[in-house]
Amino acid sequence: MSGKVTPSQRAMLDAIATLEAHGFVPDGHTSEQLVRIPTSKSPVYGSSGGELATMGGRARYAKPGMKILATVGKRTTCVYHATGYPMVTMDTKDAAALKAALERFECHPVSSPKS
Repeated sequence: MSGKVTPSQRAMLDAIATLEAHGFVPDGHTSEQLVRIPTSKSPVYGSSGGELATMGGRARYAKPGMKILATVGKRTTCVYHATGYPMVTMDTKDAAALKAALERFECHPVSSPKS
């Protein structure tokens, strides 16, 4: 990130550093989708209206040897089981909550959710 770092960028960098400190490694990005978002000025009617927005593309991290993944976005960070089962979602700026959650997972490894 070049230039001045915004507070949301700083929070993302801190979350990534916390994940890496707990053994997570980069694992690509989530897929991106172009969607229509309704607004008060332009509600969505069928396939028209609204504003186009790109969803997804969040940085993804994996814990080697465990089936635990994490994504980091501007607003939220999510730690989840590789099957998609969410374990915890928090504000990206809440570094203490992320650290506590990761330490909890290290002390009490999570098994695969039952189908």
